[in-house]
Amino acid sequence: MSWGGRNRILTFTPLYRLMAAYVYYTTLFLVLLFDVFIFRLRVIGRGRLARLPKQGAFLVSNHSLYFDPGVVAHAIAPRRTLFSALESTVQATPFLGNFIRFLGAFPIPERLSLVRLARPVREALARGWLVHFFPERDLKHQSRVLQPFHPGVFFLAQLFGVPVVPVTLATRHPRLLGRRVARAYVRVTAVIGKPIDPGRFFLPGVPRREALARMASHTRQVMQRTLWQYGDSATDGLADAQPAEGLA
Repeated sequence: MSWGGRNRILTFTPLYRLMAAYVYYTTLFLVLLFDVFIFRLRVIGRGRLARLPKQGAFLVSNHSLYFDPGVVAHAIAPRRTLFSALESTVQATPFLGNFIRFLGAFPIPERLSLVRLARPVREALARGWLVHFFPERDLKHQSRVLQPFHPGVFFLAQLFGVPVVPVTLATRHPRLLGRRVARAYVRVTAVIGKPIDPGRFFLPGVPRREALARMASHTRQVMQRTLWQYGDSATDGLADAQPAEGLA
């Protein structure tokens, strides 16, 4: 999987997949050690992945750790996912860019249209792969309040008729006398939520823009409650957030 010139975004070849698998599983072993001994990662809901449809699915996560992709890769193992990444990040240096691609990232130009992105995503879904997006787009380190979600992944979910699976990464800090201590030392819990069917939102008579907004808002609220349930609680914000009306 790699860039294939102007006309293609992803290229699937046997040699590239073999090299990518070697790099991926070697790196995953190191990630497992890091997650176990540093993050003390706990995974909840992994069994839900086994019940996903054969045509693949989208994963969405909050973007709150510098090592988010590694944590997600560990949480869903032995399954693999393709990760979306901004082209500027992947092309920062040739070595880093190739390494990120081998790990399953595909670069997205900031001005890339969803129409052009749809073709390679459809090919990946047809192979039964999982495709991951950070709907917040920008990283906000250890944030306890989710940023607004961009609608792109929900548009693609409706276009291809596949579910969106929320993977919430919750962090919890040790406390002393009720106060958080050691900001750099956190316990991470990855919660794989129930698949969200786009068909619940894209109904006859409902404008597409409204359906996209409702699905994005509902997914964000589900993940926000999960974030506060398993991680540090927010002192303000949307603590009483509820799913979109009629979708609880």
